[in-house]
Amino acid sequence: MKTKLALLYVVFMMFSHGLHAESIDMLTDQFSGSAKTVGIGNISGMYSGSFSVFDNPAALVSTHYSVSTLQTELPDPYSGFMAFSVSMPLYDGHLALGVMSMSSKNLDKTAKGDFDQIYSESQFSVSDRLYVLGWQCPFSLESSFGLSLKYSDQNLFDTRGNGFNMDFGYLWQKGNSKVVLGAKNVLPSKVVYSADNSQLSFPFEASVGGRYQFLDIGLMGQAMYCESGNLFLTSLGLDYALEDTGLSVQLGWKEVPFGIKAYDVSSVGLGLFLKPIDIAVAYEFSDFAQQSSRYTVSLSAKF
Repeated sequence: MKTKLALLYVVFMMFSHGLHAESIDMLTDQFSGSAKTVGIGNISGMYSGSFSVFDNPAALVSTHYSVSTLQTELPDPYSGFMAFSVSMPLYDGHLALGVMSMSSKNLDKTAKGDFDQIYSESQFSVSDRLYVLGWQCPFSLESSFGLSLKYSDQNLFDTRGNGFNMDFGYLWQKGNSKVVLGAKNVLPSKVVYSADNSQLSFPFEASVGGRYQFLDIGLMGQAMYCESGNLFLTSLGLDYALEDTGLSVQLGWKEVPFGIKAYDVSSVGLGLFLKPIDIAVAYEFSDFAQQSSRYTVSLSAKF
């Protein structure tokens, strides 16, 4: 009965959320907490670790005590992107904390002189941070429910914006099959900016994904509705584990939203599991200027 109620609730959140006119770009929409997830086209909930607090909190199941960190290369003028998370058992479920951060320092504020020459008037920094608190609880031996509370803090030159929202997730797994449902930014709250009290909405997202394990190969797919641009996006992924070596290879393809269009991004990843350490590297191939090709490295451990 609990499982049915959880499914009904998540599906309700997916299809009953109101649309917003303008929304901000969320770090969790652009990045993941694990390089393995990047390698399979950012299909959420397919791997379990403290990093699941960013992607789908229902996947915190079986994480026990876990710690994860991630670093992603970004083009100038950004100094980079990082994510850090920890999780621990709590009663029958798990509690997790995570932070994502992207920043840039020593940017030039330019001005025009008397003869139209451009010069540097001063320097400034920008930052975008996301703090997440997640909780997961089991409903049965085969299913799990999770929620995440998140707080966004943006420092953009002469203004600061902050706001909070919530994500839900549901995971069902039996035998070689897994189904994952997700609903992000389910509250109608907004990010409010200090300079002029302007407000931007958190973009609502709803997704359904699945995985089927065939021998050493995991086949994965995901369909997602993205409120920003009113787009329906798809992702495909493959994970091949080399038996008795601790090595795994990931391949992925995804559609990335930009405005009202979607662009293709392909990815490849390599994982190495040396109990209890899981090391992963991924590289994304992108042809459109708004997202350059980039690599991601992550390190996680379960105890």
